[in-house]
Amino acid sequence: QKSGDHFSYFDEFLKKHRLTKREVEIIRLICRDYSSKDIAARLSLSIFTINTHRRNVVRKLGLDDSKLSLYKFALENGVV
Repeated sequence: QKSGDHFSYFDEFLKKHRLTKREVEIIRLICRDYSSKDIAARLSLSIFTINTHRRNVVRKLGLDDSKLSLYKFALENGVV
């Protein structure tokens, strides 16, 4: 079953990088050029919450908090 394969891969990816589904969703939106304010509005969360997720993502991945480094990670890992 194709979708099952995708989910097991995705779950492994989340475990490997210690990311949550919400964090991956935020990475995708950042890569699509959404600002923290746009992401907050889209997900009905506060900007503070989005910025906390961003900080957690870059800490977990050992990246600098730039769109370029997040985009490069996302591209290399099939997130975008």
